[in-house]
Amino acid sequence: MILKVIIVDDEENARLLLKQRLEKFHPEVEIKDLCSCAKDALISIIRHKPDLLFLDIKMPDMTGLEFFEDLKELNLPIQAIITTAHSEPVYFKKAIRLGLADYLLKPIIREELADALENVKLRITSRLHLQQVSNIVSVLKYDNKIALSTGTSKIFVRSNSIVYATSDGKYSKLYFTNDQVENVMHGIGELAGLLPVLDFVRIDRFTLVNTTYVHKVSPRLKIIIFEFNTHSVQLEVSRTGAMHLLKMMDHPLEKKPENNRMKHRN
Repeated sequence: MILKVIIVDDEENARLLLKQRLEKFHPEVEIKDLCSCAKDALISIIRHKPDLLFLDIKMPDMTGLEFFEDLKELNLPIQAIITTAHSEPVYFKKAIRLGLADYLLKPIIREELADALENVKLRITSRLHLQQVSNIVSVLKYDNKIALSTGTSKIFVRSNSIVYATSDGKYSKLYFTNDQVENVMHGIGELAGLLPVLDFVRIDRFTLVNTTYVHKVSPRLKIIIFEFNTHSVQLEVSRTGAMHLLKMMDHPLEKKPENNRMKHRN
């Protein structure tokens, strides 16, 4: 398995030392970039779509843990390993809570680095397998329909009738092409596992959109405009959510200015 990797550390010597060690002992690792701060790392992530990040904790603009926490908002399928000289329990506990693959103390021991990379490979393999199973089940269920609970009953809907979904945590609100709105007892993460991954993109923790109906995305205005059945609907989103959707759809960022901001209507 080839692992595409980005190293993020504000110390140049630390970046180069880790790069040299990976290239010497781990030919399965493909170093895509070396970054000195979170801002540069985000741009690099969008460009290279890495499997794994090596993150230092102390950086000028934000900590590696804060950066990874922000990345989780976008639901990007990226693993991360902390590489740091700081062994404070508060950092280690947060790394565990965020679900990082490993926490390596500098100077990094060769055997610990190898174990951390194996852990990453196992995580990626398990995730891909579960996603494949989920895709097969969602296609076969109920003649391409999915069963959802409203609390008092079950509804059976076709995935292509859903324009987008928003959530407040455990519950979600579905917006359909026939202008109906339905509240269901499923979080966004659960819905994302039921719906076809080729059509639906989770742009943040609380929003799932059907790319089939996306007409326009504006990170500057923080909006997505959907078109279906001869009319349009606008959804307000975060700038990072809009940028993530653009990346997933491989559309260029919008450059032309706009003067009018549409109001959201269901």
